[in-house]
Amino acid sequence: MQQTRADALQEKARQKALKGIEDEYLKDAYSDNPQKSVQDVIGDPRLKNEPDTENKIIAYYQRANKPDPIARISTETTRQFIDKMGKPYGDPDKLNSMEPIKDAFIAEKLSRPDFVFLENRFKEAQTPEGEVEVVRRLAGVDENARAVDDWLNP
Repeated sequence: MQQTRADALQEKARQKALKGIEDEYLKDAYSDNPQKSVQDVIGDPRLKNEPDTENKIIAYYQRANKPDPIARISTETTRQFIDKMGKPYGDPDKLNSMEPIKDAFIAEKLSRPDFVFLENRFKEAQTPEGEVEVVRRLAGVDENARAVDDWLNP
C-alpha cells in the first residue's frame, strides 16, 4: 500500500515536471524571439525517455511556422471549448485539462489569439472564484458575457 502511494506521488511529480517543460518550450516557441529550436527539444536530456512529450513540443515548433486557420474554424472550435468549460463537474464532456485545447491548436483548428484566450479562460476557471465566474458568464449574468459572445460571433 505504501509503495503504491509512493509510486502515485512519484508519477504525479513526473507529470508536473513534464508539464512545466512543455510550457517552457511553448512560451519560447511563440515568443517574439525564440531562443530554442527543434534540435534543442531533441537534445533535451529531460525528455530522453518521454517521446510523447517530446513529439508534442516538436509539434508546437512546427505549428509556430504555419499560418492560423480561417477565423470561422477557430471561432467554432473556441465556442465548443467554452461550452465544455461551463459543463458541471461530473459531466463526461466537461473540459478538465488543457490537453484538448493544445491538441486543437497543434491540429490548426485554433488561431494563436484564440488559443491564448482559451488558455487564460481555462486557468481562470481552475480557481473557485473563476469557476463561479465561468458559470455566471455562460448564464449571461456578467456584463462582459455579451462582449465575449460578440467576440465569438463577429
